[in-house]
Amino acid sequence: MAKILSLRLNYKGKFLDYAKEGKEIKKSFTIGSNKFLQWQILAPSFPDKHTFVHQKGGEYVLQMLPGSQLSVEKDGNAVDSNYLKQNNLLSGNQLVLKKDLKGTVVLAPDWDVQFEYREPWVAVLTAEEKQIVAQYARRAKPDATTRFNRMILWLILILAIVFVILFDAVLKPDYVLEEETVAQRLENIKSEAQRVEADLTPITSSFVQETPPEDTGETAETGQTAQQGSPGGTGSGAYSSSALDAAFAGGFDAGATGIAPSLKIVTVQEGFSARRPGGRGGGGGA
Repeated sequence: MAKILSLRLNYKGKFLDYAKEGKEIKKSFTIGSNKFLQWQILAPSFPDKHTFVHQKGGEYVLQMLPGSQLSVEKDGNAVDSNYLKQNNLLSGNQLVLKKDLKGTVVLAPDWDVQFEYREPWVAVLTAEEKQIVAQYARRAKPDATTRFNRMILWLILILAIVFVILFDAVLKPDYVLEEETVAQRLENIKSEAQRVEADLTPITSSFVQETPPEDTGETAETGQTAQQGSPGGTGSGAYSSSALDAAFAGGFDAGATGIAPSLKIVTVQEGFSARRPGGRGGGGGA
């Protein structure tokens, strides 16, 4: 069987992961500190992405970073960089991976990759193992409960399909699509719409002043004239009795909204006398 390129990633001497030709390694294989790569090298100085292996001329070429340490063996014997350069295997930081080469590249402190060509591992079963696989590598026969559940599921599925077909053929209403443009639809909306305008006509209140009756008499007790209207007025701005009653009672009268109600103060004079039995009355007060 043909050998394939195999890479082995180690961290502090412990194995982490494999990368094989034809699976992870195709035309190229990229590593780096990026978390979305298969091989993430957690070293501060390591770049985000680095093409570690790429195909060139039918052979794979290993691209090393500056400062990487390389150790190579050929047919089980260690070779140095001069030998690799003389045989055109090492040019700068690029190493041509021949099938008889294997070695180790130190990427960063605690991180190294081993490379070599090896035959892919294939599991070969013995006769006993093949018999065991043939015995148990098939599905078990369903029991009565499993068969009943399957039958119910198939029945529900068939009924659902029949219902969909009947609904689409008989029960589904026919939708009539109106072929009209946007402009026609706008015209239809405008024709059906009703414009509402607010009535902005000013409305004024009418106030009626009542002329109070002339009062020429004097009060019997005071001898002074009680005048209606505002103090010092002639009664032209006086309110009607109903308006004043409504104002003092806490009500509202449309005829009394022009001027605030005026209060009238009336001064009266009263007399009194003191009399002793058998004597004359006298005295007075205001």
